Amino acid sequence: MNIQATTQFAEGLPRRRFTVEDCFQLVESGIVSPDEKFELLGGEIVPMSPKGVKHEILKQWINKKLLGTLDDRYWVMVEPTIYLSDDTFVEPDIVVMLQDTSLEKFTVEQVLLAIEIANTTLNYDLGKKAEVCGVAGIREYWVVDATRLETHIHREPGEDGYRDISTASASAELVPNLLNEVSLKMDEFS
Repeated sequence: MNIQATTQFAEGLPRRRFTVEDCFQLVESGIVSPDEKFELLGGEIVPMSPKGVKHEILKQWINKKLLGTLDDRYWVMVEPTIYLSDDTFVEPDIVVMLQDTSLEKFTVEQVLLAIEIANTTLNYDLGKKAEVCGVAGIREYWVVDATRLETHIHREPGEDGYRDISTASASAELVPNLLNEVSLKMDEFS
């Protein structure tokens, strides 16, 4: 059985809606491999593309910069699962939150910054995923274009997504609203 096969055959037709609990059961029963990467958006399982070398190196570079800047009050987590509702969870590449936060199913209110590194998933990360994160209330969501090193900054979440969206060049100084001690410039990535 090919458990990673996807289809768009029923595009435009109703589909069965999954819950977070359904996904746990799919993994526990062996229908879905525990190693398979996917997100759940509005009840639809969205397989995640394999990540390329540049994506992984850039993710580690940003992670190292954040860990070197932030003190012990913060968690800097790589690919944590954020449960947004009963039928939606996402796994941003990097999340920063206060360390006094429980890591057991933490909520969006605890997330200070979520970062996606986008190579082949730029349209998805800037489109549906950004909308879902904004509606859920993630206060700041960055999408770093791994090719151009531009950063798409999403702030002011609301019921229709983010109200403040801007794009910073690779040479721009990036300072998150809730983490003033952080300053990143993507053009320093080599």
